[in-house]
Amino acid sequence: SLLIISALLAGMTGELIWMAAPFGLLLLWVSLLDFRKIYYLLLFSIPFSIEMTLPGGFGTDFPSEPLMLLLTGLSLLFFLIKAPKLKGNFFRHPITVLLFIHLVWIFFTSLTSSQPVVSFKFFAAKLWYVVTFYFLGSYLLKDERSLRLFFWLWVIAITTTVVVVLVRHAGIGFSFKEVHT
Repeated sequence: SLLIISALLAGMTGELIWMAAPFGLLLLWVSLLDFRKIYYLLLFSIPFSIEMTLPGGFGTDFPSEPLMLLLTGLSLLFFLIKAPKLKGNFFRHPITVLLFIHLVWIFFTSLTSSQPVVSFKFFAAKLWYVVTFYFLGSYLLKDERSLRLFFWLWVIAITTTVVVVLVRHAGIGFSFKEVHT
């Protein structure tokens, strides 16, 4: 019924974004149940991501960056809830400390920036990459099974992307001029 309501809203308003609403709700539901699946979906989707320009001049890589943003929020909540149970040696590691100092430095320099909107956008992008791929990745990809799953998801996705690109490029005779179109 949610699909029917979404289709009706899309038809009445002319905005196709309403068709994505059921999938967004499903994604949110799955992420609250087990965000590992969303993390693996992110890892699988990276080779398929495309740059999209949004209203207001903002651009994003879809679907990877919205998934990173969702996972960043979930990660921050998860780490705040689980903080007493997490091992402190990871947070004392020199790379972790340097990344934390780096993020704090970007935040404070954004406060004094002559272009604060650009600076905070840069900070937000750094934050969602570091939190998702370093902190959450370090937590989720620590046993052999999860590393194998990561490896095969990546290999399947990147191989599919390479094959599609090669076939499409062969269709235009491997022309350098037309490769971007």
